[in-house]
Amino acid sequence: MAKKAGKQRFPLLIAPYLSPANLDWLEKEGISGIDLSGNGVVTIPGEWLVVKTGAENQYPSSAPIKNIYRGKSSLVCRALLLRPEYTSVGAIVEALRDDTGGATGVTQATVSKVLKSLEEELLITRSGGSQGTSISLKQPGELLDRLVRAYVPPKQSQTLRGNPVEQSTERIPIAILADAARQAGVRYAVNTVMTYAPFPGAEDTPIYVESLAPLVDAGAVREDDRFATVRLIETSDPTAYFDTRAIDGMCYVSPIQIYLELANGTKRERDISEAIRGRILAEANGTVEEAK
Repeated sequence: MAKKAGKQRFPLLIAPYLSPANLDWLEKEGISGIDLSGNGVVTIPGEWLVVKTGAENQYPSSAPIKNIYRGKSSLVCRALLLRPEYTSVGAIVEALRDDTGGATGVTQATVSKVLKSLEEELLITRSGGSQGTSISLKQPGELLDRLVRAYVPPKQSQTLRGNPVEQSTERIPIAILADAARQAGVRYAVNTVMTYAPFPGAEDTPIYVESLAPLVDAGAVREDDRFATVRLIETSDPTAYFDTRAIDGMCYVSPIQIYLELANGTKRERDISEAIRGRILAEANGTVEEAK
């Protein structure tokens, strides 16, 4: 009696992340591979093939972040100042996306690294139990001070000083350009100190915009260095758009961003920043009424 042939087995590679090039190589070699980020290729040579790619690397590196209080990683710290308690790493990632109005480039792996450093420095506590995980900010004042010391302004691509082409006796220039930015699908944030504290306004109001080209191409603004009422600052830095506040139908820069700029400015600016600091800490402590 002839022996039954055994089931044929096929190799499967499992990794934290497989790049498109890795997946192509695996497919050519007839090897299946899946990663923990959501990509993969599953193949039975000559029979069927399934390929999924495009998911972001959730495990880019195990190395610690050099400075968690600067750049994209600082968004995790800012998120904790806005809402001092979260139930998971994923909840922070979602909050960052929602509060920035778009992609931040901050992965779960980045959030985990930042939280690990904050926990080691005793700025947060983490606990788990039958009721779920708790991530809690314990020293908001110290966290804010560290953000000040590490602060770097949003990287600018270009600036344009000018005026909106549309003239109106009923709407101010920044309102006209804010409306133009919305129509063009461009993220923006009006950057004025007096939104949160008494401060003389500049001749040309600064406005962060994600891209100048759509506004220029649409003919919404004309350049005018001598009599400019607005200064459009092109930047894709997510720190410029995190936690923007809707006031009178326009998006204004977060009080955290305003505070960090002032706290790194002149003595007068640093003095004015203290009022905004009080507001931020009141929000972090759940006593926002005291900051009004």
